[in-house]
Amino acid sequence: MPKNPAPGPSWKPTDRDLARLVRRGEREAAGDPAATDLNRRLRDRDNRELDHDHRARSDRSAILGALAGLVLLVVFVVGSLLTSHR
Repeated sequence: MPKNPAPGPSWKPTDRDLARLVRRGEREAAGDPAATDLNRRLRDRDNRELDHDHRARSDRSAILGALAGLVLLVVFVVGSLLTSHR
């Protein structure tokens, strides 16, 4: 029985499959003298994706923090206006 049977028409790669393929490609490229540029580009691509994900999370956090601050400001202003008129 083959170790990795041929994928069927409904087969979808998992994260593990993709990671395995990337590692295999990197191992194969490591023996190629022209692959240093390829390895650098792969590493840079991974870093850009991580930076992009981190930046997106950071932006969402900043937006949520700013909205929370505005809500608190409005609550305090309205509360102080209501208490000063009594």
